[in-house]
Amino acid sequence: IDKDGLKSLSTRKVASEIGYSAGTLYQVFNNFDDMIMQLNARTLHRLQTQMLQAQRHTAQKRLSEFGLCYIQFAAKQPELWHLLFEHRPANPESRPEKLLKNIDALFSLVSHALSELKPTSSSESITLSSNTLWSSIHGIAVLMLQNKLYDGEVENAQLTVDCLINNFLAGWIPQGEPNA
Repeated sequence: IDKDGLKSLSTRKVASEIGYSAGTLYQVFNNFDDMIMQLNARTLHRLQTQMLQAQRHTAQKRLSEFGLCYIQFAAKQPELWHLLFEHRPANPESRPEKLLKNIDALFSLVSHALSELKPTSSSESITLSSNTLWSSIHGIAVLMLQNKLYDGEVENAQLTVDCLINNFLAGWIPQGEPNA
């Protein structure tokens, strides 16, 4: 993927790169979509591992670190990052359990930090807020990678993520409410 990009990815090329036949890959993966989704599960696990390094910080600082980590990951691994969002499997319902667990684990990191900051919030409110905040960070990453707003500059995208998180939390946590 790094060498030739997403468009040229095929089972035959993967098999050739690792010295297998294409048929041998189908003993490991159900089909091409399964191979991609398994790769996406590994990519999300790598991202989660990097994000977990921020666990020692306060909840607000963790959220900032999570966002910065996401931006840096997208900048350093653009092809794998794009593969997470651009591949459309023929049967989306057949996503492997490992992939679903890794998606949930990433959102749990954000949800947990938000619930620390606003412990009186309902789980529905936390979920909605997590999805809203992370979707916004994702949008910043997209704009950065497409050179639409940040000219590909990671530092500018990171400043935008910090601004987003600080302003989101300032409006989300009512004045006088105890937070972490």
